[in-house]
Amino acid sequence: MMWSEALTGFPEESPRQVRSKITVEGNEMTSLVNGAVFACVLLLSSGFGGPGVGGTACPGDISPDRHEKSVMLSLVAVAENSRTIPVFDYAEDIGDGRGITFGMVGFTTGTFDGSIWLHHYTSLDPSNRLAEYIPAMDAIDAGPHPGGMSDDVAGLEGFMEDFRAPLDDAFFKQSQIDVMDGMYWTPALDLARSLGVRHNVTLAQLFDACIQMGQDGMAGIAERTSAALGGSPREGVDEILWLSCFLDEREAVLSRNTAWKESIDRIDMFRRLLQTGNHSLEAPFDVTCYGDSFTVTGTGVLP
Repeated sequence: MMWSEALTGFPEESPRQVRSKITVEGNEMTSLVNGAVFACVLLLSSGFGGPGVGGTACPGDISPDRHEKSVMLSLVAVAENSRTIPVFDYAEDIGDGRGITFGMVGFTTGTFDGSIWLHHYTSLDPSNRLAEYIPAMDAIDAGPHPGGMSDDVAGLEGFMEDFRAPLDDAFFKQSQIDVMDGMYWTPALDLARSLGVRHNVTLAQLFDACIQMGQDGMAGIAERTSAALGGSPREGVDEILWLSCFLDEREAVLSRNTAWKESIDRIDMFRRLLQTGNHSLEAPFDVTCYGDSFTVTGTGVLP
């Protein structure tokens, strides 16, 4: 039994399944299965700002510091927004069947993480101007999600404009970092540790995959990679060979998806990084993605 099942009383199968078995009120999440109540802020925040974010590290586990994490997030920003720093006020319907894509790592209204973020943001700042969209997002969450996503944007008229509007609110940015940490950074770091990863470039690729494809997508590719190679780096498989195979497996998934196949160059960006031999991602270094060139320094990435 996983720790989450022991706490909530049910196994995690998908974001929609989880949302159907919990209620969120303010900063409290309640399991509808066993009645357990949790503080959302504690669940979503992974202790950002300290060394080794992502749970307790065993001796020898990869434990990136704040600067190393910033470098990896900069690579995600390059892939997501063609910038080396996250775009916190980005919002657009890119026509990928996931509704509105918004925020620093591309939360969406059609895959549950957008709603999770808005509930968390509102728990930190109940008077925020976006709280009025919670009923619409909850309704979308409760609706059909073929293939795990929904393009329904009913009730979200004006959301993109309100999201992009100038805002002097520290909670707006911090809430996005919290949800990114809880849903994407920490799961990627935990998986990297379980696989015996030692190189930052491998963790950065897991992080990027988790953001684009979710925890299940990232874990599925990692599982197929280890199966193809007869093990993971922890079992003695060369880590760079493992990462190269992971990139091939991920490209195969993207190439089969109409919306994702145009983003294959974000995988090639990592292949080009591997060719430089900078496996620790020592900054500064140059990368290219979608035909544009960037210098990654790791500075000015996080507030």
